[in-house]
Amino acid sequence: AIGGGVAVKMGVLDTSDSASENTRITTTHVDLATFTARTVMGNERRGQISVNIVLQSTGLRTAKVICRTSSNLRKAILRDLYRNPIPLKHDNSLELSETKTRLLKVANGIMRSDLITDVIVINESATKNPDSSSLDNLLSCRKLLALSGTNKKRRRR
Repeated sequence: AIGGGVAVKMGVLDTSDSASENTRITTTHVDLATFTARTVMGNERRGQISVNIVLQSTGLRTAKVICRTSSNLRKAILRDLYRNPIPLKHDNSLELSETKTRLLKVANGIMRSDLITDVIVINESATKNPDSSSLDNLLSCRKLLALSGTNKKRRRR
């Protein structure tokens, strides 16, 4: 089940390059949707959990592209989560390394380029999510497109 809308969070990272000058790289976090994903331990099915998928990219332009293709991204990620359940560790915590790598390949395949730099999977049922601490204030894609001055309307099918 897909719930919620798409939201974007923008942040600025200060990094230093080889010449030790500070450069500013803008990172964006696009909150794609909350999905219901199956879980397995070994070969045994364990149940379902709610996970929130957040896509990380660089720049506002890539965030706009992600927002415009969010429907196809949601369908592809939902299909992948259905075919490949999220594995559980022996302490019932999620083993996310393979899932994140797989979802990154799926998302960049839909985008037809490497616009997405990371996939953050947030377990909605967990009490504390280490990845979600920096994702408090998210802006919707509608606001992002309005702020950027885009007047193009989407074609109706």
